[in-house]
Amino acid sequence: MTKVFIIAIVMWWSDPSLTPSNDSVEITHLHGKPLYFETVEDCSNHIDKNFQALKNYGKFIYPTSHTVKTIYCVPRDKKINNNFT
Repeated sequence: MTKVFIIAIVMWWSDPSLTPSNDSVEITHLHGKPLYFETVEDCSNHIDKNFQALKNYGKFIYPTSHTVKTIYCVPRDKKINNNFT
C-alpha cells in the first residue's frame, strides 16, 4: 500500500437542522480516471488551480447547502498498479 492524498469537500448549511449526517464528498475521479496525489503539496496545488470547479461540484452534490465550508487533502492508503500492459 502507498499513502496518497484525495480531495474532500465539506459543505455548510446556515440552518443546522438541515445539515445531513454526511456533509462532505470525496473526489476520487476526474473525467473517469482516478484522481489522487502523491504529496499534499500536489493536492493543494490542484485545489488552488481548480477551486471554483470544486466549489461548483460540492454545490452540485449538495444543492441545499449554503456554501463550501472547507476543502481538505485527505491521506488514504491505496494500492497503485503501475502495470500498463
